[in-house]
Amino acid sequence: MMSEQTSFSALRWLGARPSTLQRLLDRLDLAVDFAPLVAELQAALPVSTGKGRMPWPLETLCRISALALVFGWNGRQAEDALLDLPAVCSFCRLNDNGRRPPDAETVSGFRRKLQAAGLGAVIEDHLQAELKRWGLRLAPGSTVEPRLTGGDGCA
Repeated sequence: MMSEQTSFSALRWLGARPSTLQRLLDRLDLAVDFAPLVAELQAALPVSTGKGRMPWPLETLCRISALALVFGWNGRQAEDALLDLPAVCSFCRLNDNGRRPPDAETVSGFRRKLQAAGLGAVIEDHLQAELKRWGLRLAPGSTVEPRLTGGDGCA
C-alpha cells in the first residue's frame, strides 16, 4: 500500500506554530462531523450519469461550502482561497500535489444544485448544529476574522 506523498506546504516550515487560520480550521475540523451531512446529501441529490469530468467528492464540496459560509465567500473567493491558502486546501481534503482545486463555477454550481433540490440551508444548519454540540456558535464576522464563540475560552 502506498502512503500519501507529503505536500510542499507541509514541508515549508517544519515546527512553525500554526497560523490563526490553521487554528480556526483545526477547531472546525474537530467540532464538525461532515459524515452525516454527506450521507444526507447523497440520499437527496440526484446521482451523476458519469459523463464528463470526474466529480469532486461530496465531502470536499461540503467543506468548501462550509468555509464559504464561515468567511462569507462567493464562488470566486472560495476558489482563490483554495489556490492561495494551503490550510484551506488541507481542511477541504485537497492535496496541493494533486489536481487543481474546484473552480468558482464548480463551487457556485454545487450551491445552485443544493438550492434546486430544496437543500439551500442544509450545510449552514448542519454547521450550526454541530458547533452547538460543543457549546460553540458561529458569530457574524468578516473574511478577515470569523469567530467561534463559547466553549472553553475561545472567542
